[in-house]
Amino acid sequence: MSASFYTPLKENEIRVLEILPFEDFSETINTTCRIISLASDTSTEAYVALSYTWGAPNNTSYIRVNGYQHKVTPNLESALRHLRNDKNKIVIWVDAVCINQNDIPERDIQLQMMADVYKKARVGLSWLGEESDDSSLAFGMIRRWASLGISHVMPLVEISAFFKNKPQDEIFMPRSVTAFKNMLQRPYWKRVWIQQEVALPPIVTMQCGHERISFNSVIGFICATQYFQGFDALLSRASDRDLIPTADETLPLLQLVMNRMPKSVDCKEDEVPYLLYNMYSSILLESTDPKDKIYALLGLPRFEKYRSLLRPSYTKSASHVFSEAARVMIEEENSLEPIAAACMLNCTDISLPSWVPDWTAGSAELARFRDAYDKFRYFSRKTTGPVKDISDFVSFSADGKILSVTGLLHDEVSFLKGCFSKASMKNHGEWEFLSDLKDNSLPNGLTVLEAAFRIFVGMDANATLDSYRREDFPKFFLEAISVAVMMGERNLISTIQILFGQGLSKLTKIPQALNEPAFDQLDRKFLLRLSRITGQILFNTKNGTLGFGPPGTIPGDKIFHLIGYPEDFILRKIDGHYRVIGNTRIVRAGLPPYSDGGYETIEIH
Repeated sequence: MSASFYTPLKENEIRVLEILPFEDFSETINTTCRIISLASDTSTEAYVALSYTWGAPNNTSYIRVNGYQHKVTPNLESALRHLRNDKNKIVIWVDAVCINQNDIPERDIQLQMMADVYKKARVGLSWLGEESDDSSLAFGMIRRWASLGISHVMPLVEISAFFKNKPQDEIFMPRSVTAFKNMLQRPYWKRVWIQQEVALPPIVTMQCGHERISFNSVIGFICATQYFQGFDALLSRASDRDLIPTADETLPLLQLVMNRMPKSVDCKEDEVPYLLYNMYSSILLESTDPKDKIYALLGLPRFEKYRSLLRPSYTKSASHVFSEAARVMIEEENSLEPIAAACMLNCTDISLPSWVPDWTAGSAELARFRDAYDKFRYFSRKTTGPVKDISDFVSFSADGKILSVTGLLHDEVSFLKGCFSKASMKNHGEWEFLSDLKDNSLPNGLTVLEAAFRIFVGMDANATLDSYRREDFPKFFLEAISVAVMMGERNLISTIQILFGQGLSKLTKIPQALNEPAFDQLDRKFLLRLSRITGQILFNTKNGTLGFGPPGTIPGDKIFHLIGYPEDFILRKIDGHYRVIGNTRIVRAGLPPYSDGGYETIEIH
């Protein structure tokens, strides 16, 4: 098909394809392309908005459009082949054909209309791919769970009875869970664009081969499995637990369901839509163009304001888009949390400012960022600091590359003590290098071991170890024993004695609370903390205290508290400005308020 086929589009116009009826399933797909308007004062024609994976661009199939042969990927060709009807034409919008991919200005305009394209469609259709040996079983499992009508007030005693009396059909067999897992391994679920493509249409249908399922069934399935996942430890037989997909297995669907919920779609005026939180949620999703990591989320209604502030365009560089997004998140979300995100994502683009997250980071960094969910959710919602308006303390250069921020320089890295090993917990003794220091006292009177423990568990600077023990002893018990194990076998007893103190003589049995199912959640939080310091450097500061920092930390690096974030940052001064090295946790007393003076405005490049 010649490029001249694409006649210019006017404002609010899009192209749609009419898939013509067929006589034989194997015959070439014939379509016609025409233009319709999405203007609000015009009655738009009903059409289907397709959500799919492009597939390998090097593999080529062909369809006919207005009599011309047109290249498409095999996955798109298969989707159109399975969607067409043998009697009636199907009107469909598909980006690869309906947008002139060689016309960048047109792509930019259509990109800004993408939300309207899906919102005004009669139905959104998610093409998962061709059928497999067990895809029908996976769809059947979703429908069956959705039809159970499980009440969220079901008495706990009825849960085991439900599985004991469950129908003995293959929908409730372990192979159904396997089929479900296989379905979620399809490339479709890895696309970042599905966030808005599933959230916006009034009706969503998912199709695999010739079989379709309503997204309402998916919502019912998620509601049922979410309920049972909370009580799986109470089921009488392990085999029953195998019939419930785990939270990790249902996460891709759960995110899509949440995006379709009215509370998620429409944000109240007094609520702040957290773009960074949504970046976290979609961190492992993929896009051909790195800018789409940002653009794919802007179509969600709650980020309409962000769309006007960021102005999506493919003519911008990824570095420019990432910097713009970080600036807007800092200003609109009233927090320096994007800087903390930048610390967790190793930057591979030297043109990217050190305070800007690099969303093209490698899979290991992205997974590490993904695993920090609890920390990010906690800080973004609760502890951004006593700042009513962060704009009083931050500003940006005209080109958006330099962040000027108010902060307090309160310490400096003095010398390095060692690195927390990346070895697995099962190897034990990762912290054995602390053994010769554990009894040493810091200028503030704390032993090195207690200081390290305080940083590890995130104790309040003003809390005593004794009060921390009393506040939640089961939690303390887990943390203290785990730290003792990591100190190595020869230090096990002495470490326990130091951490338990006088409470050791009262410890006659393992706390009863540790046997409760909630202990599993406590253990996960502990492992999350452990992952945060794995590979971190332990260092002494100029003021004589102890801290953890990133591997690149060197003596002379400055420790700043920046207004707008609760934790400290390690910054390095270079030619009169600073670069972010990483965030850090040190044992320190509370800092003076801004009104007491001592704060300064620094430039971060």
